[in-house]
Amino acid sequence: DLFGAVETTKSSQYIIDQSCTETGTVTLNAVPNPITGPVAVTATVGGGASAAQVSFDGGSTWFPSGTTFTPNPQANYTLQFAAKATGNCGGEIFAAGNPTTVNIDSRTNGLEAEGASAVQSGLTSILVTMGYCGDRDGDATYKVDYKLTSSGTWTNGTAVVDATNDGTYTITLNGLTSGLSYDVRMTYADPDGILAGTAVQTAVVTLTAWTDNAMLHNANRFACSIAGYATQVTCEGAGGIWDISAKHVGGWGIPGQQYGAFLCSTCHVKNSSNIKRVVPTVTASSGSFPGNSVTFTSAVDGSSNFGDDAGGHVTSTKICESCHSVTDVHRYNTTGQPGGTSHYNQADCTKCHEHKAGFRASCTACHGNPPLAAGELTGPLPGNDTGSTSWGAHNTHAETLGFVCNTCHTGWETTGEISVS
Repeated sequence: DLFGAVETTKSSQYIIDQSCTETGTVTLNAVPNPITGPVAVTATVGGGASAAQVSFDGGSTWFPSGTTFTPNPQANYTLQFAAKATGNCGGEIFAAGNPTTVNIDSRTNGLEAEGASAVQSGLTSILVTMGYCGDRDGDATYKVDYKLTSSGTWTNGTAVVDATNDGTYTITLNGLTSGLSYDVRMTYADPDGILAGTAVQTAVVTLTAWTDNAMLHNANRFACSIAGYATQVTCEGAGGIWDISAKHVGGWGIPGQQYGAFLCSTCHVKNSSNIKRVVPTVTASSGSFPGNSVTFTSAVDGSSNFGDDAGGHVTSTKICESCHSVTDVHRYNTTGQPGGTSHYNQADCTKCHEHKAGFRASCTACHGNPPLAAGELTGPLPGNDTGSTSWGAHNTHAETLGFVCNTCHTGWETTGEISVS
């Protein structure tokens, strides 16, 4: 350069020996089956291999050979064990059969009695749940007795073994009397002993008589031609038409009528496999629904399990279809349903059918009630608004003359069409 410095370039050649033959081996050594407590997990190397490692999660995380695995307490599950090492050529080598399924059962033979509960599950029934840990040998028993709180005489149950041995024993006490209080006695027993918890637990349950409310899905939500009126007197007093037998004679979801009374517990339960605590099996308090199994893992537009009639079906596990047999759309069996098979499939139905209104289609979810300004014409369903560019004569018809929606929009709940008759 300008200062007289001289740069020299040197080149080097590296020869990679590709003739190395991998002779290294690694073997995951046997462990107890099942593993019942802490155990050192080891791997054996040979053929020049070194630095053996073991994994307890199928190969995601690795530990030095000889690391102690400690199972979760009072648990019964499986894991994927694996082994690897550095081969004699410097690369990674893995044990044959990786990963290996290993059974873990750290439960004791003795029983730990966890919390037991008794709650109303119908107008005349009580659901009893007895949680537990341990009982690896499956010989523990669970016994439920009950009596009227006002009585000294117990109805004694039978001590039974929980065949599932999965940590929860449940039983439903049926044929009780609404409005009365019951004492429930729940008894744990095990020949190997009760290691923790209380062997005998009690609860008092008062079977509340059925009371309707706006969130319950039943005929009272739909009988009035005007939304929001749940009795014939209030409906007709507001100028509406009352028809409790529109779907089933005498109504549905109310005491003494089709399917019996619906409660919150008809559709919801704690610790469900479904989202929103929706029951995996839906059961009517009287008679039976068309279906009973329910799968509800998504409420998102485009993938929801509310309902999907596309292509038709003769059975369904969708939450909006398992019980329906006379609706216009989204029936358990779509054969012959009058509303076709394209009504908002896999949509979030609660955008229009709000739970707080008992799932009756809302008059305000998509537009004003009535729409009196341009901003009240479009709701949360893009592309499915009224199609109007103005609010028309709603002010005159609804506000001044007092017309109800069905005066002009007969059948709007299912067709969205204006009546021309």
